Amino acid sequence: MIGFIRLLLSLLILLSGTIFVLATFWLPLRWRRIPLSAWTVTVMARLVMRVMNVQVHCPEPDKIRNQEGFVFPNHSTYMDIVLAVHLIPMRFVAKEEIRQMPLIGLIAQAIGCVFVKRENKASRTEARHKLGQVKRYPPIILFPEGRTNHSDELLPFRHGAFAVAIENNIPYLPCVILFDRPEIVRWQGDPFHWAVWRLANRPGPINAHLIPLEPIHPQPEDDPVQLAEACQAAMAAVLAEKEKWLANNQAGAS
Repeated sequence: MIGFIRLLLSLLILLSGTIFVLATFWLPLRWRRIPLSAWTVTVMARLVMRVMNVQVHCPEPDKIRNQEGFVFPNHSTYMDIVLAVHLIPMRFVAKEEIRQMPLIGLIAQAIGCVFVKRENKASRTEARHKLGQVKRYPPIILFPEGRTNHSDELLPFRHGAFAVAIENNIPYLPCVILFDRPEIVRWQGDPFHWAVWRLANRPGPINAHLIPLEPIHPQPEDDPVQLAEACQAAMAAVLAEKEKWLANNQAGAS
């Protein structure tokens, strides 16, 4: 029964939030420099997290709230975007298929996400150009692994986002996303609705951690390959201490 209640409430949040976003995204109303319609997405994320009993922890939230530029997190679950926009509204670079998804695609377009056809070179070039010209606040999320990874072992980071950051002098903030029960929020081949049902119907809370590292301000002489490798090494060091980190932080939160 709890699973059906959670899914119903989440659907109602998504439907009402989508209507509000589409009705207000054209209005010049801002709060803390961010359009009012975009804040709706953050409110939706917070409500869904509460309904699903996902408890969010962020040790230094101001690092994310004050970031102007890119945010580079790891990407191993379908809840990563919901967690990322829990603090402030953020746009993201998404594959073209997201644009076609019911409700979610409309929201993504309304808040200014950048879409790319990964198999199309011209589309990737256009996306890189847009990223260089887009407003830097609120920040834009890019997943440097390039796709969803279903483990805590990072995939090799792609260099394109780092090249864009260097070429346009855009700072970026590496972040590590950790879930204490990642098997619940990972989509690994089964139908997506079953993956969501697994989250909605499970007992007990899930702890989600969004851990910002140190912001990087690239210089024109920097090498994107070296920046990508350094970023991956810093994030991998946190992931290597996952169990210890989770234990310490959950003990402090209790």
